[in-house]
Amino acid sequence: FSDSDNDDDNAKGKAEETRVEMDDLEDSAEEDEGVKLSKVPERFKPNVDVAPKKIAVSKATKPKQGKRKRFTDSEDAAIRNGVERFGAGKWSDIKSYYHIDLADRTAVQIKDRWRTLNN
Repeated sequence: FSDSDNDDDNAKGKAEETRVEMDDLEDSAEEDEGVKLSKVPERFKPNVDVAPKKIAVSKATKPKQGKRKRFTDSEDAAIRNGVERFGAGKWSDIKSYYHIDLADRTAVQIKDRWRTLNN
């Protein structure tokens, strides 16, 4: 026999042993319903003298939307200049470049305003 044949026989034998052991465990669990657990080691027991720490739980909520602000003439001009410089669709680049004029606007708001200006 070659070594590979022996390895296959060993693997089959181990698999059968494992199945037998698992079957033995299942049977013993049914027979021993009143199994007693061991004691918890001292290092894992809670310290009763210390009060439990309060944990701050943050609630993930959507930020409250404020009142809508109209676009100013300087914001409109920044959007027009930004589209000339970067092209339509580069809204985050436009926002970054004109960060002073468009500080309170998101890229989506800038895109929506551009569509409104062109209609």
